[in-house]
Amino acid sequence: MSVSCPISQRRVDTQVVRAISVLITITAVLFLLTSNIFLAYLLLIDFSLRLFRKNNFSPFFQLSLVILRILNIQPRMSDEAPKRFALYLGWSMSIMIVLFVAFGTAKLATIFIAILFLCSSLEMLFEFCVGCKIYHYLKIFKIL
Repeated sequence: MSVSCPISQRRVDTQVVRAISVLITITAVLFLLTSNIFLAYLLLIDFSLRLFRKNNFSPFFQLSLVILRILNIQPRMSDEAPKRFALYLGWSMSIMIVLFVAFGTAKLATIFIAILFLCSSLEMLFEFCVGCKIYHYLKIFKIL
């Protein structure tokens, strides 16, 4: 998103975000195919680490840096706030997925993992960040 955000002066590399979206999409597909709860926990742990700014411990963040280095993709910076809002949404969905799987309501977990898959796929393929768009409209309507 090119619009400047007055809330935060922090910037984020959108190429890293996009590479992480690839990993989230792959994990979501694997979960849909296997219903392996480990994959749900992996999503939750990774979202949590990134949310609490522990990127050094985030497997998706670290793997995305390796991928970008191998492919020699240059950083492209943007405002952090919309991407951070999207991170909160992904974290919330991953909590719901783990809870639904843990309580035996796999169909509800499947709905949330499908939403997460759709959002990460849009970011991965088209650089369309659903959470960023929601953030933008929440700012327009002065909800945030």
